[in-house]
Amino acid sequence: MFSVHISGELSETVRRAREAAQRLPDPARVRVVDSKLTTAPLAEVALVARAALDAGQTMAQAEQQVHATRAEMSTNFSVASLEYLRCSGRISRGQQVVGNMLNLRPVLHFDQGKLSVIKRLKAPQVLPDMLSSAVQRFGNKPVTVTIVHAGRDADRITELHGAVGRSGLNIKQGRALLLGPVIGAHVGPGTFGVLVRPFHG
Repeated sequence: MFSVHISGELSETVRRAREAAQRLPDPARVRVVDSKLTTAPLAEVALVARAALDAGQTMAQAEQQVHATRAEMSTNFSVASLEYLRCSGRISRGQQVVGNMLNLRPVLHFDQGKLSVIKRLKAPQVLPDMLSSAVQRFGNKPVTVTIVHAGRDADRITELHGAVGRSGLNIKQGRALLLGPVIGAHVGPGTFGVLVRPFHG
């Protein structure tokens, strides 16, 4: 059994899974993998692992695919409101006040299993900056793009689709995913992300 989980830096789930596997008569039957990711990027590597196993690869090879996919992905997120980050303890009240005064929003990405701030930008600049960074990284190479959004704001999702389509990325496959309720409760409605990785056919 192949078991891939949310980052161990964000949840105890992977540690508990390993403890449970060790209680089995044959612990080697279960391969527990820390994805070092969550939400849409976790779904992405889980799909890659499933495809590898369906193709007859070993669990060790499927785990290598998980790590390789994580390394090749560009995944950035940002929030519509700073309130939820403050309530979850990720920023202080002072940071919230200053951020709101200046209309600044953080750009977040996964770094060694943690969600880290890589820059702060004026809110209208966030999505164009995410897409520009992806274009700089991937150029004209064929890519898969996943748009992530917290909440069912159809107009906003359509806006994100349009911006991605006009970005200049050579998109061969695309999808949109809703952010799950657990992560969504920490970052708030309107949170969005763009996941880009090479297209492998």
